[in-house]
Formats: sequence, structure tokens, C-alpha cells
Amino acid sequence: MKTKSLPLIIGIFLVGLTLFMYQIILTRLFSTILSYHFVFMVISLSMLGLTLGGVYSFKWFTTHNKIDSEALRRKKLSVLGFLSLSLLATVLFLYKTPFHTFIIPIYLFLSTLPFVFGGYYLSLAFKEWVNKSNILYFADLIGSAIGAILIVLLLNNFSILRVGIILSFIPLIVLVLNIQKRIYIITGMVVTLSIISLLLTQGNFVDNWAKDFGAFKGSPKVLGSLSDDNPRIVYTFWNSLARTDVVETDTDQDKIVLVDGGAASRMIPFDGDLESVEYLKRNLGYFPFSYKENQSALLIGPGGGRDILLAKLAGVESITAVEINPGSVKATEAFKDFNGDIYGSDNVKSYIDDGRSFVSKDSNKYDVIFLSLVMTQASEALGYALSENYIYTKEAYETYLDHLNPGGTLAFVLHGENDLYKATTTILKIFEEKGISRDDAVEYITVINSPNTHDQEAAHIMYPLLMVKNTPFEKVESEEIIELSLNAKAKIVSLPKIHEKLLDFIPPKEVESSYLVTDNYPFFYNKGRIAPLIVIVMLIVTLLIGRYFTGKSLRTKNRDVTYFRAYYSYIGLGFMLIEIPLIQKFILLFGHPTLTFSTVIPILLFAAGLGSLFSRVITSRITLKTVGIIIFGYTVLLFAYLPNFIDTFQGAELSMKFFATFILLLPLGLFMGIPFPSGLKIMETKSIADYVPLMWGINGWMSVVGSILALVLAMSFGYNITLLVGASIYLLFAFHNRKQPIYPLAD
Repeated sequence: MKTKSLPLIIGIFLVGLTLFMYQIILTRLFSTILSYHFVFMVISLSMLGLTLGGVYSFKWFTTHNKIDSEALRRKKLSVLGFLSLSLLATVLFLYKTPFHTFIIPIYLFLSTLPFVFGGYYLSLAFKEWVNKSNILYFADLIGSAIGAILIVLLLNNFSILRVGIILSFIPLIVLVLNIQKRIYIITGMVVTLSIISLLLTQGNFVDNWAKDFGAFKGSPKVLGSLSDDNPRIVYTFWNSLARTDVVETDTDQDKIVLVDGGAASRMIPFDGDLESVEYLKRNLGYFPFSYKENQSALLIGPGGGRDILLAKLAGVESITAVEINPGSVKATEAFKDFNGDIYGSDNVKSYIDDGRSFVSKDSNKYDVIFLSLVMTQASEALGYALSENYIYTKEAYETYLDHLNPGGTLAFVLHGENDLYKATTTILKIFEEKGISRDDAVEYITVINSPNTHDQEAAHIMYPLLMVKNTPFEKVESEEIIELSLNAKAKIVSLPKIHEKLLDFIPPKEVESSYLVTDNYPFFYNKGRIAPLIVIVMLIVTLLIGRYFTGKSLRTKNRDVTYFRAYYSYIGLGFMLIEIPLIQKFILLFGHPTLTFSTVIPILLFAAGLGSLFSRVITSRITLKTVGIIIFGYTVLLFAYLPNFIDTFQGAELSMKFFATFILLLPLGLFMGIPFPSGLKIMETKSIADYVPLMWGINGWMSVVGSILALVLAMSFGYNITLLVGASIYLLFAFHNRKQPIYPLAD
């Protein structure tokens, strides 16, 4: 079957770029509307759609006895047209339709469609030119890598709706390239590129239309709980990290700053006169700054700026505020007449950075380090970070304590009892490693419960204040905390020298491992169980789709086909089990989740693309068994070396971090890009190329399983075990290919 190679390569490149960018747009929209479990499902939806596309492509080939080049061309035209329409329809529906729980299934169905059509086209293309599968896979991966960088740039400069509409026109470029008559190609290309150019340069009308975010007219997240107070969105800022809104209500004089519709912080009315905010002295967040004299404070995640005001009210002279979300800072700047320009105050230095990353490279010491209800939403790492971060881990606490002056205070306002259990257990573990017993550690820790209207003795722990000193609390300090608590009508849970009840409250030592939060297991907000939704999705994907792949219609006695079913299952599963924990771990190095994503993903995809491009040269010298062993060995090496690597480069300049990461991940990505095209080439030599679309589907199916399994393993055993399981899959791949010879380099 003759084919024009250049249009096919460009088509693969652009479709790969489009699908990857769409996946990130979908992640951003899901982050704003739904809970983090649904955000993680974007990975599964993308792989599921690609899988179904491969299956439908395989069925189309098998149900037609003879397919000529014209029939294949027409099929690609129709698939590309549906891809463009489904992209546009899905983005508009998610953005403009008021959210209600009952339409979640519609969300999931529509969101999957572009991946189905994209997978359909890609599998058709690989079947059409299987002899050059290494070049096509290279184009696919490079397109995805460029898409990973491009989408961040676009989302930081244009509305997400404008970016989504632009994206829907890219498949039309590929469609035009598949038209036969040159005049139609030229005309179609001019029209399509002109529309994209106009949207990029003159698309402000779309941004204005995008101000009406229809999904928030339903009942999503925090806005749904404020419906009785007539919430009004008075400011909105979108970027690649989050959607930030400022909300006013009829019953609240404060303005509420929402991040992705969920993480709320307060913007307090302030005219520069501290006497006007004296009422804030009843806030638990005031205690760490005021129970003793403090000259300096580091505030991590101050959001709308209330924490800054609390420190000012207590007389702290030097305040450093570190906020990961630039939208929160921009929101306060937009209302500086309302909040007294809180971030721009004389004694305040503000930084846009991840708190853990900032502290790791900061040489200053502070009297107070304060974190109040800091929760980075599910947009972390654009869906790959599983809704957790590294600011509440044992290693983070150790870093904070090292940055305190003698007698300094590390303080948290937490969400509830589970958070308090985890934080105190982790802190006690640190003291134990310092040679301080649990009984003695009580002298270093204070816990105050927030005021509530229930019977204080029977009340649950809600929004508690946890204060930890690097020296024991003095009696005069404890007495001052009592006075503050009486003024705030707050309940003392544990107070050194006076009310030492901490050991009666925390979990017993024999179960502390289930409450210990570390860099390997950073799930601070997880309540010790895997979300039922994740389990349900995994069962559906594994059983139903797996049964489909082993059903009667796809059964064959051909041993070579059976062999490659397992072959592509191994690499689909292994790739995801290595990729996901690596992305999570590199957040520690780059700090910012979006920065991590736009660095690690392109490096891995670029390296894998090079591996695909040179796969024939490499497999003419070494066997696929050796490739699998190399991937296994290098992943184990990363497991052992990565902590030292991160420690070494954490304080380096960004360019140095990028270069070092590129060098570190290049060999891994290079070899991980070899098996996919190599398998297709071997299938051609064995005269089973008709099964190429099926193998595409199986690889996608196992990638779905791998992405969900990565979450299950990480939440059960930690990221280290997840990474090692991924490495072991490639060892099984090597064993599976133990009898495969070296294939000579041939066209």
C-alpha cells in the first residue's frame, strides 16, 4: 500500500500534540469542577479512549475483505473530522454547562470521545506504514513532548476556552493534508491556519465569553455550599496551575479566595489600622505569633493574606510570605484597596514558590514558621500528583525545624482529627530519632481545638492549632496560651506544664506507621483508604475491557499474536508504573507541580522518541531481552540515587536543574522508547501486521491499568515500591523476550 510519508508523519505529530494538550485542558477543567479522584481519572480516560480507538480500527480492517488506499484515506478524513468536532463539543460542554452530580457520566463519556477518535487515527496510521513504525512513534512522542510545553505557555497567556477552541482546529490541518486535490489542500490550509492565527492574536472576544464559567452555575465544591448566601464571583484568574476566584456573599464582609473552586482562604477588609482588626485575636492563627515575642515569621500558603494580617497584629517585624499559586497573589493585588495591599506592606516579602522548595534553598532562620489549612488542589502536576504535596511530610518538618531560631515555633492550623493524628505522629517520630522520648516530647508540643458551639467535652477536633517548639515550652508561655484560649473560647487539648494530655489523644505507637507521612508516602489528606471510585474504575477497566480483548471475536490460535498480546501488555503496564512515581518524586526538585510536569514529561517523551527513531540501529546490536534488563537496572539505580540527586540540585538554578534532570532521565527514556516500534517491526516480519491496531489497543488498555495500579500501589505501599514494581515489569518483559534474536538492520 503506497503512502505519502511526510503528510503521515506530520499527521501523527499533530494528533499526538493535540491529544496531549487536550488531556491537560481536561485535567484543568476537572480540577475546577470535580474532586481529585475524578481528576486522576483523566489519565485513565485518555488511555481508555486510545484503547477503544485501536479496537475499532482493528475491527474495521477485519470486517472489510479488501481495503485500498482510497478507502483508508476516506476513513482517516472522517475520523479526523469527528476528532475536531468532539474536541470542540467537549470543551464547550464542560465549560458552559451548569454542574450537577447527575451529569458526571456525561462528562466522562464526552471527555473520552476525542481520545477514541485520536486512537482510531493513530492506529490506522501505524497499520498503514508499519514498516516505518519507529519514525511514526518518534513523531507521536515528539508531538506529545512539544504539546506538554506548549500547553503550559498557552494556558498562562490565554483563557482555557480559547486554547480549547484553538486545539479543535489542529486536527483539521491533518485532515486537509489527506485531501487529494492540491487546490483544496492549499485552500483548506490557508483557511484553517488563518482561523488559528486569528484566535491566537485577535481572540479576545473568546476570553470575554469565557468569563461566564457556566459550570459554576451549578453546585460544585465550595460554591455549592454557599448557595444560600448568594455567592458572586467578582474576580477570576486562569493559568496552567489553577483557576482562582474571588467570591462575595451577602452574609460575609470578608472576600473568599477560591482555588479551583475548593481551597478557600480569607481576604480581610483592612485599612491599615490594626485596631480595626482586633477581632482577629480570637483566631487560633494569632496564637503562634503572640504567645511570646517574635521578630520574624515565614508564612507558607497565606492565600488571601489573612495569615499576614495575623502576624502584623502580633507585632512581627519581618514577614516572609510564600504562596505557590500566583492567582492568589494577583487576586489580593486586584483588591488592594480592600485589603490594605497586604502582600505589598512594608515589612512583607512575598515569593511565588512551593513552600517546601523555598525553605530547602533558604538560608534564613525564623522565630515562627506557620502553615494554615494549606492544601494544594488536585491540579498538582496537572493530574499526575494524586492531589498530595510534600509540605506535610516528615522530611519537610525536619527542614522547617532546622530553619527555626532557638525557641522558635513551627505551627499548623489543620483541617481535623485525621490531619492532627498524622502531624503529631510524624513530629513525635522526629523527636524520637533525636533521642527525645514520647513522654519528654509532650513538653515541646501544644494542641488547641477551635471554638465551637457543641459541648466542649464531647466535641470533635475541628481546625485544631498544632504548635511545636525546638525547645520545651516554658511555664510563662503556657500561661499566656491559656489567656489567649480563654479570650478565643478555644479548648486546650494538650499544653506543656499544665494540661499534658497529648499521649492520651494520639494513636498508639504500634499503629504509628499508618499515620506516618514521608516523602515516599506523602498522602497527608488521604484517610488511610483507597477511594472506592478508583477501585470501581480499575475493576471495570480490567474485567470488562480485558474480557473484550480475550473475547471470541479476537481470539486466535496464532501463537505469535498471543506472544505479542503479552509483549504489549508488559510495556503498557511498566511504562506507567515508572513514569507516574518519577513525576511525583521530581516535584521535590522543581517545587512547582506545573514546572515539574512541563520539564519531566517532555524529557521522558523526547528521550523515548529518540529511542524509537534509533530503535532499529540499537536492536541490530542488542536483543530486546537486553533492553528490558537495562530499563530494569537503570530504574533500580534511579531508586537508589534519586534522593541524593534531589538533595544535590535542590538549591541550584533552574537551568542547572533542567540540564541535570535531562542527563539523568535521557538513558531511561531512550531505552523505554525502543520496545513499541520494535515489536511492530517484528510483527511485520512474521506476517501478522493486520494485528497492529489490536496491539495498539492492548498497549493502551494496560496503560489504563498501569495508571490506576500506580495510584493503588502508591497509596498502599508508597512511591518507592511503585517504582520498583514498574522496574520488575520490564524484567518480566526481558524474560518474555529471552528467545528473541538480534534483528539485523534492514529496511
